[in-house]
Amino acid sequence: MSNPEFLPLLASPHCRYDRVDALAPLAWFAAASADAPILLVVPALGTPAGVYRRLAAEFAVAGVHVGVVELRGAGRSPVRARRGVDWGYADLVDGEIAHAYALARARHPLAPIHALGHSLGGHVLLLHQARRPEQPLASLALVASGTPYWRNYRGLGSLGVRLIGIAADLGSRCFGYYPGDLLRFAGRQGARLMREWAVLVREGRFAAVWPDGDWQERLHATRTRLLGISVPGDSFTPARTTEHLLRLAGVPQAVERLQVDGKPGHFGWLREPAPVVGRLRDWIGQAGNEAS
Repeated sequence: MSNPEFLPLLASPHCRYDRVDALAPLAWFAAASADAPILLVVPALGTPAGVYRRLAAEFAVAGVHVGVVELRGAGRSPVRARRGVDWGYADLVDGEIAHAYALARARHPLAPIHALGHSLGGHVLLLHQARRPEQPLASLALVASGTPYWRNYRGLGSLGVRLIGIAADLGSRCFGYYPGDLLRFAGRQGARLMREWAVLVREGRFAAVWPDGDWQERLHATRTRLLGISVPGDSFTPARTTEHLLRLAGVPQAVERLQVDGKPGHFGWLREPAPVVGRLRDWIGQAGNEAS
């Protein structure tokens, strides 16, 4: 398995963010061809970028440059949540995602940039497209990514998600950060991020993460080419949740079920990523054909 190159995310004229020192390097897996398309991979909540190494390496072999984003508070991130050290969705969009996009564009100015969002990574990428139309994605795949709205679950699953949402909200308010290490869910996170996530659980909509503009209308008007993929055995993000997320983006379309043996679940598909790599390599190729 190839080793990535770690590229620092630096300030640029196209990215104005006052906490660049909070950004971890982008793990870059280069394809053999310099003019290959680019795929930005954004992890699930509390999941280190290193978990996606096999996925990224297989994409690189398949002829796609890959940049795996390290979200704040995980893996190589220089930041850990505590009282007084906070972040929310807006920080991840204006910080990690905007700077990763700018770096990928500077590295390969003419290559189309696609993205894969896993779980919360899909939320962040959709918000990025609503917030940053000057950084358009050629396509966005939502893999095991959906809204954790309690009505999208059945029976005990619905109750469990509601309890997690309540714990995320109350825990963040009491501690000044989200104590996921104590609650055994998602690791330690910024209080604002988890309070915003809890709004999705309660109300099935994104919180007002930016005070300016009609960003929610822009989200619904997003014209990024979208693909939703559900994974067999994924009780945390069943197909209904992905369908709901697509509706929030103004794209009420069916969700594909990943063609794979067994029921790998929310994270298990990353151990054997070939089915996802094959499907998305075709998807990226289709996007290129449509653009030409």
